[in-house]
Amino acid sequence: MQPGIVALRRALTAAWQNDLRAVRQDGYDVERGREAWAFIQRFNQLIADLRAPIQRAWGPGGLVHVADSPDIAGPGPRVSMTRVKLRNHGNLVAIEASTHSEGEAKPNAGLGLDREIEVVGVAPLVFVQELYGTLTAFLQTALSVDFELGGSRWLFEQVAAEQFVSNARWPALAELYQRVTREYAVDDSFEKVIETFAPGTTENGETEVKLGLENLHRCRDTDPDIANFIQVVKLAVAADEVDTWVTSEAVAHDFQLDSESCMKLGRLLRAEKDVTSSRP
Repeated sequence: MQPGIVALRRALTAAWQNDLRAVRQDGYDVERGREAWAFIQRFNQLIADLRAPIQRAWGPGGLVHVADSPDIAGPGPRVSMTRVKLRNHGNLVAIEASTHSEGEAKPNAGLGLDREIEVVGVAPLVFVQELYGTLTAFLQTALSVDFELGGSRWLFEQVAAEQFVSNARWPALAELYQRVTREYAVDDSFEKVIETFAPGTTENGETEVKLGLENLHRCRDTDPDIANFIQVVKLAVAADEVDTWVTSEAVAHDFQLDSESCMKLGRLLRAEKDVTSSRP
């Protein structure tokens, strides 16, 4: 996943995570009778909030065109060549997608974004998941990417990364599930989470949730530990060329790492089998 896409994914999941926290704390309020209006307004606001990372999603090669739509009666937000118009149909929000061509937007049901969403009488969690599911689908289509945000695995991975960064250890499944369900609104059963992260395990939640480097990179606040990992790999490659060993003491001294950073680095190296098994 390219750096620009990673940055956008991180910004998107940060907003999503905050709203799931608000739902869990009974703080996500939608005025009765204005559910469709609230859905459309929040969707348009999210596009405006994410303007900067959307523009930089393709990297230094050029800015992605982003057009906000603060007026819910307006044409709808546009990203690159794709525009979506959300219409207030009372109990429903109707999504209509179009593609810009030759200076005008032409309806394009072939994008797979057109649908109707029930927003009245649904639980706050359903409202939030529909909102971010719609936003994710729009951005993925407009940018031709896959954020890999299906289901709630991303949330459990983000919380696992937070615990790793803070505590220098990977959380056990039971510990992770307890924290996520305590702080965020989710509807996954414990059995489903076990099947996601440790299928076939017999340890009853004691299995550690270890993220590979690629998955860790998608999570927020992990860049310093990933940078340490990359530095050590480069150092190990250079040492291997002259047939010498790299010690933890030398790494800590050369990169000025404290004991906690060294612990995290060691766990990342052990998790990456291709690195730790490359030397006989």
